[in-house]
Amino acid sequence: MWRHKSVREAGACVSGGRCIGLLILTGLFWAGTPFTVQAQNTTHAISGYVYDAQTHQPLEYTNVYIDSLPIGSATLRNGSFVVRGVPPGRHTLVVNRIGYREYRKKVTVSGDVTGLRIALRPGVLQGDAVTVTASIREQTGQMAPADIYLMDHARLTSQPFHTFDQALAAVPGIQIYRTSGTSVQSLSIRGSSDVAGGGVGNRVLLLIDGRPALSSDTGGALWSLVPMGAIDHVEILKGAFSSLYGSSAMGGVVNVITRQPAYKRETHIRMGSGLYEPLPKKWQFRSSPSLYSVLEASHSGVVGPLSYLFHVSRNSSDGHAENTAFTFYNLYGRMIYDLSEKRYLDLSLSGTHSSGDYPHTWKNNLHPYQVLDKYKDDTQVKQQFALDVRYRAYPSDKVNYSARVFAYRNANRSYFNQNDPEYRIPGNQTFGLESRVDADKYGFIARLDAQPWANHKMIMGADVQADVVHSSPDSVMYGNRRVNNLAFFVQDEWTPVSFLTATLGIRYDVNTLVGGKQLQQWSSNAALLWRINKAFSARLLFGQGFRAPSIAERFFQKELNGGTLFKPNPGLRAEKIDVSLESGLRWRPSEKFRLNAAWFRYHYTDMIYWVEISGEVGVVYTLFQVRNLNKALIQGVELDMSWLPVENLQCTAAYTFLDARDQSPGRTDDYLAYRVRHGVKAGVRYTHGDYALSVNVRYKSKVDEVFLYPLEAPKAYWVMNSRLQWRVSSMLTLALDVNNIFNASYEELARYKAPNRNYLLSLNLDW
Repeated sequence: MWRHKSVREAGACVSGGRCIGLLILTGLFWAGTPFTVQAQNTTHAISGYVYDAQTHQPLEYTNVYIDSLPIGSATLRNGSFVVRGVPPGRHTLVVNRIGYREYRKKVTVSGDVTGLRIALRPGVLQGDAVTVTASIREQTGQMAPADIYLMDHARLTSQPFHTFDQALAAVPGIQIYRTSGTSVQSLSIRGSSDVAGGGVGNRVLLLIDGRPALSSDTGGALWSLVPMGAIDHVEILKGAFSSLYGSSAMGGVVNVITRQPAYKRETHIRMGSGLYEPLPKKWQFRSSPSLYSVLEASHSGVVGPLSYLFHVSRNSSDGHAENTAFTFYNLYGRMIYDLSEKRYLDLSLSGTHSSGDYPHTWKNNLHPYQVLDKYKDDTQVKQQFALDVRYRAYPSDKVNYSARVFAYRNANRSYFNQNDPEYRIPGNQTFGLESRVDADKYGFIARLDAQPWANHKMIMGADVQADVVHSSPDSVMYGNRRVNNLAFFVQDEWTPVSFLTATLGIRYDVNTLVGGKQLQQWSSNAALLWRINKAFSARLLFGQGFRAPSIAERFFQKELNGGTLFKPNPGLRAEKIDVSLESGLRWRPSEKFRLNAAWFRYHYTDMIYWVEISGEVGVVYTLFQVRNLNKALIQGVELDMSWLPVENLQCTAAYTFLDARDQSPGRTDDYLAYRVRHGVKAGVRYTHGDYALSVNVRYKSKVDEVFLYPLEAPKAYWVMNSRLQWRVSSMLTLALDVNNIFNASYEELARYKAPNRNYLLSLNLDW
């Protein structure tokens, strides 16, 4: 809320009566009461709206005050404000909010001043940006107690990102492994997740506006299906944060903050069409070029106390390789109803329908863009639906609370051998084989934020979730299962002195497989942030994390992409990070340079991992089981910087070194599979008048260890992408994307070719 500056005391009173009168008048003046207005009839009001200059979204709880006077206000959820009790004359109106540049404007007051439209510009570099994920409350990235990376709206729209997984692939420390252009096998932050298929082994939690969005069967996320047009910004929290978010947050958190309805009516339309460059003749799998297209539209507005946002999109591709074609539709809606000035009801609905080919490994190394004949008629359909209802209340400066209920469904259908009933193709699967999974997640989360003392900020809450899975056939999938989870958490942020902040949090989870094993877990974290000076801060973080085994990991029987067989293991224990350590430095000597450095060390116990047991059980075919390993250690360093050498040129660069080792007794390999030792991410954005050019590049060193195909482990590669934008008018912007500029031939996963060079021409309409 707004804060006025301290003032000097008035002189001593010469008599008791005059002193009392002076105190009364002074008190009335400082409070800005209606009595003063009525008595003197010489004060007025200043009102208007405050919004983000880039996204045009309203900014709530922004300080608005008159410089040198003890009067001010804070904006409401729709960005509106009223500052009352302003005397006539010329004053300086000040507007500030963390993460934004301060706004100052001279205002001449001779009557009420209304209709002000104030656009706040975000901070120049990422350290200025407001984040909420690290502490579940607003703070700048510079002041966060953990390593957090933010992708704002400007970067999401200026880079050649068409799907959400492409945006995440540009984040330092994140590695993505895809079986096709958009089918994400695994997403890993600093080597946390395994590449096991279908989200199995996922240790990164996806949140949508703070709501868990992981599939209840595998514990994985459909990263590519998050609608880009509905995103305001993304916060990536690195490290173990089970103390706040529970299971699956042991490797980090990706929190997608969706757009809020604008304070005025706005409409956005984007249309694009592109193609993949033809492959060399020896590798071609079709006679005509492979095309892809993008279409999205959104509309936002306000009707009385109700503000709304609707977004719809369609992405379609013929595929860069055989069996990689897809089409998916997204529908998203958000409505916020103002129950009162400080109480809101927030409803969001989303649905996704995706259909396409079922991805399979390549035919052979002579035909890397083709698949075996028996796989050509395999297809899959994925559907998602989410409902989230949240109540938020801010009764005072020091207390706010929220409660939400949500439901999330992920329905998958996979179809195999649809056209070969007589099995003319050698090795074909059972004719008409179909796998079905209906995975539902239901939840309730309640949270209270309070400031019981001046230097303490506390968060406490409860989290109740139920995972319900129905799947078939039982010979391949996991049957019908249910897992319940109950948790309580509390966190205290203590600032004993202005330059030092300590954070301590703890969470207790009870995870119960109905008819099976119950797991109980305490998770804690402690952080220390030292603001050495205005430009320099240091942090130290200790944490613990855990992840309950997913239903798929417990009852997995067959990996459908490659046909690998598994022996179920319902007795799996929860895996843990017993010690997660991170130390880091942030340096921001000016508005044009920012450096973040981190050292991290994660020690796993009972790590869930694929283990080949063919020899152990005495079978001649390849057989795996998901088991708990004894120990694993992942450690490394990460450097991330951004700078503006000149006003219209912004540069970013990051490097991650990772050392991931299996420390289990009797191990056959020292390295954990698919952990890349060296990763580089870099980018530049140059603007000139109405033109802007963005280029990003990423490097990944060779993979030292894989689960399967040890002779075909992915090699090192460089990939460069670009977007050229031309702002034709205030309503129209054209863009040309060129991805994989140098047409690198590479794999993220063994035997799955990544997309070759491709182009997209798009136009954006805004009004």
